[in-house]
Amino acid sequence: MSMTTNLIEQLREYSAELDKLCSPSESYLVKRAADTIEELSAKVAQQNMEKSSQYYNGGWIPVEERLPTRGEKVLVWYEYYRCGNLNGMFQTYGIGFWSGENWGGDVSGAKARCIAWRPLPTVYEPKED
Repeated sequence: MSMTTNLIEQLREYSAELDKLCSPSESYLVKRAADTIEELSAKVAQQNMEKSSQYYNGGWIPVEERLPTRGEKVLVWYEYYRCGNLNGMFQTYGIGFWSGENWGGDVSGAKARCIAWRPLPTVYEPKED
């Protein structure tokens, strides 16, 4: 049992004891504190899960797992077939977008296929003094 879960349980027990000994408003405050700690703890846990999945595999999201919003420009890791002296499949990255049916932007060429994508970083803005 985590320390937070233990604290919530203790607060709920204390609230039940206060119900017997004090006014309802005093036990309500303790119960409300337990509820608030439980809610905030769940939110923090959810945010931690989102962050860990964001940084899993360097932030790359496999297209089998999820696609970006239609038309949103993203960084894509893709493969394509190259003819001529370099006959074969190659992998590289570029900026692309999902149209809802297929990939556009840098994802082009014979047999081009997007493998994974990630959101573009925020735009650089120099500090103003």
